[in-house]
Amino acid sequence: MQKSILLGSTAVATLCATLSLMAQETEEASAPSAEALARMAPGPMHEKLEPLVGNFTMNGKWRMAPDAPWQEFAAAIERRWIMDERFVEERVTGEIMGQAFEGRGIMGYDNTRAEFTMVWIENVSTGTWFTTGRLVDGKLVFEGQNSDAMTGEKNRWSKSVLDLGADRHVFQGYGRDASGKEFLNAEMIETRE
Repeated sequence: MQKSILLGSTAVATLCATLSLMAQETEEASAPSAEALARMAPGPMHEKLEPLVGNFTMNGKWRMAPDAPWQEFAAAIERRWIMDERFVEERVTGEIMGQAFEGRGIMGYDNTRAEFTMVWIENVSTGTWFTTGRLVDGKLVFEGQNSDAMTGEKNRWSKSVLDLGADRHVFQGYGRDASGKEFLNAEMIETRE
């Protein structure tokens, strides 16, 4: 009887030791590597978005086609860091064609993909813009697709170029005409308040 109790106790102790060792190995295996931790943290490319943070007034113009007349508008822009300075959230409010306008965006930098990212929504459309970007000569260049309620296109191409000064930004938006040729369809100048 003592022998079976001793064997039973040894088996339980061995099982506990094995389970403890397995849990430790699993914990070590699931701990992120230094490289993974670096990819998860904000870095130097996130700092490139810092000039966007703050309050701005914006004056701009837009058109739907290369030969269409320009429509002017003004807006207020409010941007702030969110998610421990991983993303910049923006809110744009103004008036376009006599109606109230509100847009929201999220910009960031994806360390793993090595590209800037932006998502945009607004109250004059049900579409969502998805764009990715890169730095080109000190400017952020985003390209992506969105649905276009005006034309019915499900995957309209778009390009945005954002020249980031400390207190003044110039935004240029590009579309494609019916033949597929790129044209300037929006230009906005933001000034820090």
